Amino acid sequence: MLSSRSLHFLHNLQLYLFPMLIILFLSSLSASESASSTSTTYTNSSSIAKPGCQEKCGNISIPYPFGIGSPNCYHDKAFEITCTNVLQGPAPLLQLNILYPSQVLELTQDYVKFMGWSLQNCYNKTSGKGEWPVAPLPYLAEDSPFTFSSTRSKLTGVGCDIFAYIPVENGKNYVSGCASFCAKSNAGKLKSCSGGNGCCQTDTPKGLKSFLIQVQSINTNNRSWIDNPCSQAVVIDRTYTGNYLDGSMKSISNVTSVPMVLDWAIGNISCSEAKRNRASYACREHSECFDSDNGPGYRCNCSSGYTGNPYIGCQDINECKENSNKSTLCIKGTTCTNTPGSYSCLCPPGHHGDGRTVLGVGCTPDSKRIPVAMVVSL
Repeated sequence: MLSSRSLHFLHNLQLYLFPMLIILFLSSLSASESASSTSTTYTNSSSIAKPGCQEKCGNISIPYPFGIGSPNCYHDKAFEITCTNVLQGPAPLLQLNILYPSQVLELTQDYVKFMGWSLQNCYNKTSGKGEWPVAPLPYLAEDSPFTFSSTRSKLTGVGCDIFAYIPVENGKNYVSGCASFCAKSNAGKLKSCSGGNGCCQTDTPKGLKSFLIQVQSINTNNRSWIDNPCSQAVVIDRTYTGNYLDGSMKSISNVTSVPMVLDWAIGNISCSEAKRNRASYACREHSECFDSDNGPGYRCNCSSGYTGNPYIGCQDINECKENSNKSTLCIKGTTCTNTPGSYSCLCPPGHHGDGRTVLGVGCTPDSKRIPVAMVVSL
């Protein structure tokens, strides 16, 4: 059960998002009308999308199991992408929950990077007091194929003398948290996120589908909030710096959206279970299945010696053709021959061996073979 402050936050969030959703809806109408004439389709075997399906939205690649348009273009409804027009041009949207669509920044065979928002609190300069709210972050359904990434995300707190944390359901303990302090000599100056200069970061736990994020003051005697009244906390893409590290904490009041990262998987069953039903099994030709290490489900990778999209089908890598410097594969004087998933190096006449330079024995003249003595008994 969410607290009254959380419900108040959601109410304000809906009021903020509603006009934006109307704009997105209207722009999606115009985008869908123009999609048939502007979309590029790909039918070659190396395409990351299914044949006949749109492979990009703007400059963002859309690899299957994600897809745009026809249900045949995506694995299931959770992977459906809507390509809509925004001020900057075409943008992919993904419906991560029932509240609102999220703008996708990057899609890979491992994760989804999307635009989320940050929790911000500012002290009242008149009273010198601030409310430290509990704010629900975008939540995911339990059966969602997405899980907040524990390897590509950091819980980040920015502010003077605050403790940012993700509480457990009882509210008395926390699963992840960090403290941020400001020394008087460098208050308001951000150069890194070490915890002692107004910014702190820590890892996030595995398996998070939804969570709260909370910020509390831990030193009310420190008056640094007078010059730096705002604080923020967010689960953020660990590679992002943005306005946080530009040298001034005052800039964080302008940061309302930040990139967040989700891992994704197919279904909520393991590989061994998925393989029992070949009709729904998502891994295609020349690919291998492995269980997700962050939540339920499984993913697919191309087998060694193959490349492409494992959810469509992987193609053999012609090592002899792809590698312009044959000497890195085969020793000089050999003939490189491509084989399914591998290659071979044929030694020249009068030589024997595997002809390989990498983890191989090369080629040896036949004259150096050890003679085998024959003993004939009378």
